[in-house]
Amino acid sequence: MNMMIFDKIKSQLAQKEKKNIINNFFSLTALQLSNYIIPLLVLPYLARVLGPEKFGLTAFAQAFVFYFILITDFGFNLSATREISINRDSKENISKIFSAVMIIKTFLLLVSFIILMLLVYFVHKFSTDWNLYLLTFLSVIGSVLFPQWFYQGIEKMKFITIITIGTRVIFTVFILLFVKKTSDYLLYSFLNSAGFLISGLIGFIVSFSLFKVKFRFLLFSEIRFHFSQGWHIFLSTISISLYTTSNSVLLGFFTNYSIVGYYTVAEKLFKVFQFMGMPFFQAFFPHFSKLYHENKTRAIDSFNKIFKLTILFSSILALMLFFLASPLLILVFGCKYENSVYVFSMLSFILIPGLGNYMLGIQGMINFGYQEALSKIIIIFGLFHIVLVSLAIILWGINAVPFVWFMTEGLIFMSEYYYLKKRNFIYSFLKLG
Repeated sequence: MNMMIFDKIKSQLAQKEKKNIINNFFSLTALQLSNYIIPLLVLPYLARVLGPEKFGLTAFAQAFVFYFILITDFGFNLSATREISINRDSKENISKIFSAVMIIKTFLLLVSFIILMLLVYFVHKFSTDWNLYLLTFLSVIGSVLFPQWFYQGIEKMKFITIITIGTRVIFTVFILLFVKKTSDYLLYSFLNSAGFLISGLIGFIVSFSLFKVKFRFLLFSEIRFHFSQGWHIFLSTISISLYTTSNSVLLGFFTNYSIVGYYTVAEKLFKVFQFMGMPFFQAFFPHFSKLYHENKTRAIDSFNKIFKLTILFSSILALMLFFLASPLLILVFGCKYENSVYVFSMLSFILIPGLGNYMLGIQGMINFGYQEALSKIIIIFGLFHIVLVSLAIILWGINAVPFVWFMTEGLIFMSEYYYLKKRNFIYSFLKLG
């Protein structure tokens, strides 16, 4: 009789876990649609109104300021999500984690602002458009305030979705209403950053008012612990940017803003498809962290099944995009951006190692406790990418970028796969898991 009661409770808990994953998946799917579909609706308009040069300039500023978002995130979207998920039944522990993360992020925000001010004052490339960089930096403040890691950890992603989509739609409407000519590029940058700032404020306030998070004064050792938890993930994420975000930045330094504009429209359209699988991965991450903590064998089985599906899905999608590249890009951005078609068609193949790396590295190596090894792999190949893509841009221009990016993703994929295979986390592809 006791066994029957136990089995019933276990079954109910399993159903609840599945329901949470499904709810979070749909919430994050809606969020990703807002992150990429809404900008995709407004980007063709902006690309036409601002023209390749000013559109490229604003894209360069956003790509550069994104480094500061990475610095202030400090890997907490994964490390703090994991800690919140494990401690979700203790309000006191959650408050301590929340307080530690916000203290660290605020300190990193101040450091980032000082760095930007030094660049604006001493470097001509930045001082020429100092007002653009200051307006774009508002998005960093919004990113610091918005506790996405908290909502993911407690598996309440619908709050992220409601807040983000609501503010994004409002400010997208403002952009369409008020940005009318090339000289409005500063207004566009302000409205775009203001959307991040307002959503950050709302998300921060809701976490305190609705979920009763309380700020705690912590010992330095407690803050240092959470800093160390995020360190290796931070190294990984900042290194990933070396072969993603850095492409636009390096094109801006070695070519001109019109070239950045051509590259940006191809990359933006590509990233819509690159991040199609992210809602599932993000919804699965906290559940998988908890599952590996409780049942390692079951977690490894699930990991292998999803990894194989990821490779199959990304391969089919890559082939579709390669053959549809020209009509798709011209339809979205217009004939003025014909120079972007070749770049987009080549970028499509990066989907296969790219999504595979997210599964092997983020879902696999981080949850299996190999954050340090992952960060070393990504740092090595990230630095390799910076050197190689810089030389490639100087010698061959914009068309060389997708080839170097694909090579980098492929080397990282092989390294992660070999590392996990050697430690028996990866099954043979012939085994169903």
